[in-house]
Amino acid sequence: MLKSLNVSRKYVRNVMSISLQNNLIDMGARHEVSAVLLERHVLAEETAKKRDKGEPVRRPKYDGLINLDKSIKHVNTDTYGPPGFVRLVDCMPRYIPEDCKHLMCDHAIVQAARVSFDQGIKTPDKDKSLIDFLIRHKHTSPFEMVKFKFHIKCPIFVQRQWIRHRTANVNEISGRYSVIKAEFYCPRTIYDQGKLNKQMSGNKITDQETKYLFDEYMSNSYKQYSVYNQLIKKGVSREIARIGLPQNMYTEFYWSIDLHNLLNFIRLRSAHNAQSEIREYSDAMKNLITDLCPNTIEAFDKYSNTPS
Repeated sequence: MLKSLNVSRKYVRNVMSISLQNNLIDMGARHEVSAVLLERHVLAEETAKKRDKGEPVRRPKYDGLINLDKSIKHVNTDTYGPPGFVRLVDCMPRYIPEDCKHLMCDHAIVQAARVSFDQGIKTPDKDKSLIDFLIRHKHTSPFEMVKFKFHIKCPIFVQRQWIRHRTANVNEISGRYSVIKAEFYCPRTIYDQGKLNKQMSGNKITDQETKYLFDEYMSNSYKQYSVYNQLIKKGVSREIARIGLPQNMYTEFYWSIDLHNLLNFIRLRSAHNAQSEIREYSDAMKNLITDLCPNTIEAFDKYSNTPS
């Protein structure tokens, strides 16, 4: 079911929720999730009717389905334009058995790791110790049993860094099929070139003449878009008209990745020497999955150099 997402009034736009994908959830689990969703909908209607009548409302029983309705983080907010966002659209597993609540999605890792011995979930302490052991000794394949799908809105220059991580499935908005929106990332704060690391920014620039020049540079984004729009109206094809648009224009894409490769992404892109814009996205994704994979993230922070 398509569903609009409410965000801050300052940056209102509609973001569509995407139905569960066949490649993320097996057939049996899909039926289970559908049943839970239907039961949750029926219960919500009954609860609303009871509230209207002033009748007591019973606390709903545990249904095991992860709620992702509010799984969104706005990033790159230090801008004159709209911010970007990371939204967690879906995950596997989506259904968490009641006896696995202490593990959440981590229970799929434990099950996969113990399948060789025909064993599964044990006690919270033993399950946590197993995940710690797997992270510490880099036994990575069990972490591929957990998957996430994100909806990303970021500047094109960030997405071009992002696409270097080729261990994921990606589908991006097309400038051949769509007229691109006039949304640009125009940072308020700029930095000089780093002295120690040649690929990084250094100190904050305070010189007013330089800042004014940069603001003029950013304003050209809107001038260029105006020409793009005029060309579209004059009949120039979308695929040709788009070629002069700047890299600070926002793009949107869906990104599906397993937990093992997501942790590799976070290890690199949340590092201190990553560009700050992409680091904000990486940090946001880590924040969104922390409650879903609590033991994995705890062990990851323990054995990696990535700040928590």
